[in-house]
Amino acid sequence: MKRNNFMKVFVNILTSARVLGALIIIPIYFKWGGIVASITSGLLFITDFLDGLLARSFHVQSLFGSIIDAVSDKLLGISILIVLALINYLYILPILLELGILIVNTVSFKMGNNTKTSFKGKIKTNILDIVLVISLFVIANSFDNMILNIILIPLIISELIVIVDYFIKARKNTSLHKKEHLNVLRKKTNKELWHDLFDTDFYLKYRNDSITKLFYIVK
Repeated sequence: MKRNNFMKVFVNILTSARVLGALIIIPIYFKWGGIVASITSGLLFITDFLDGLLARSFHVQSLFGSIIDAVSDKLLGISILIVLALINYLYILPILLELGILIVNTVSFKMGNNTKTSFKGKIKTNILDIVLVISLFVIANSFDNMILNIILIPLIISELIVIVDYFIKARKNTSLHKKEHLNVLRKKTNKELWHDLFDTDFYLKYRNDSITKLFYIVK
């Protein structure tokens, strides 16, 4: 049990490293340049693979970890895109698309839907990570700006696919939840809510269900 608790804390710290990375990546770029920023970004993106692998291997997944994972990915990605947008204005477009995805998921969450990352969303995140690392490297080596424009194409396509996918998913889930008529018995106490945020069994059982089950005891 102690070992599992340690691993759960370690995995969440590893995930949170990307939040810290989002705060320092811009200063790193302006102080040490694109190569260092590219290497730092690559290392931070590797943590996205490691935290999920460790969480599954040691059976320490949690809703809290899932939320922090999504938030950290979004913050880090947008921070690096801001740097790139200062060099090439076309990078404003993926920033807007990332914000669009965030808005769709936020509205969906407020409507009680589960906003768990889809398979398409994971593919998009992988494409984003690769494009950002390569873009920083290209800028650092003063390559033709046209290269930046070309490597943006798969990213923009994947973001458009994901934003449409999440929008359709949100509408479908909202319709399903209206028909489901969850019998809400009472709101959870802070202690119960805190437990369920970090409890692996709760996450595995309800990770695909309505978010209502996180905040309320349902029949």
